Amino acid sequence: MALLMQQAHFTESDPWRPLIVISNFALFQAMINDPNTPARIGRDMKGLQTLGCLACYKPDVFGEVVEAAKTHDLDKMKAIGDKYERSK
Repeated sequence: MALLMQQAHFTESDPWRPLIVISNFALFQAMINDPNTPARIGRDMKGLQTLGCLACYKPDVFGEVVEAAKTHDLDKMKAIGDKYERSK
């Protein structure tokens, strides 16, 4: 998360907590909707720990998040997670 803040040029006086939450949302959505994830973690969500860092697991999505975060527009970051959400 420090790397995200640094690369997105956020300071401690910027809204960094929402940055962290929204980036985790985007990475989680991308991870959970990746067809390869069930094979890696099984059907038990406890298996998530085997994936390690979500930014490392989904580096392409992390790159998208960083680019969106550079604009300081948190809605752009949320849109990244939204695009990975399964159709209901």
